Amino acid sequence: MAIVKKMKVELFDIEEHNILKNSTSNVEAYNLYLLGLFEWYKRSEENMNRSISYFEKALQIDPNYTLAYCGIANSYSALTDWGGLLAKEALPIARNALEKAMQIDPELAEIYASFVYLNLCEWDMDRCEKNFKKAISINPKAAVAYHHYGLQEACIGRFDNALSQNSIAREVDPLNMIFNFAYGFIL
Repeated sequence: MAIVKKMKVELFDIEEHNILKNSTSNVEAYNLYLLGLFEWYKRSEENMNRSISYFEKALQIDPNYTLAYCGIANSYSALTDWGGLLAKEALPIARNALEKAMQIDPELAEIYASFVYLNLCEWDMDRCEKNFKKAISINPKAAVAYHHYGLQEACIGRFDNALSQNSIAREVDPLNMIFNFAYGFIL
C-alpha cells in the first residue's frame, strides 16, 4: 500500500481491501509463497512437490496466510490433474487446506478459485460453477478463477465459453504461461 500511495495510484475500496487481506506482514513468508508459485507454474511433479514445500514453510512462519493454503490446495489438485498423484491421495489434502483457509477468511476469492480447480478434479461440475460465481462476485479480476472455470468448460465440451473465460484470465494476466498454455489446450 505504501508503494501504491507513493505512486499516487487510486484504488477502489474493494481493491484496497483485497490487497490488504490477501497479504502477510512477514516478508519471509511472502517470499516463500512467491517461490511456491514459481515452482507451481512449472507443472512438473518435482516442481509441484517443491511448491508444496515452500507453501508449507510460509505457513510455518505465518499460520494465517490464506494464500499459502490456496497454494497447497492448487498444488495437490495439479498433482492429480497432471498425473503425479491419485485423486484419492491428493484431493483430501487439497480440501483440508481450503477448509483451513475458509476458517481464516471465508470471503477470499482465491479460496473459491482453488475450490473450482478441486471441484474440476473431483468432476463435480455443479460445485465448480457455484465456486466460480462466488470467486468472481468477490473479485471480478480473479484471473485464476476464470482460468480454472475455462478448463472446466472445455472438459464438458463448452468450448466457446471456455475460450471466453480463458480470454478474461489472459487479459488480467497476459504473461501467465499456464493461462496461455490453457488457451492452446482449449483450441
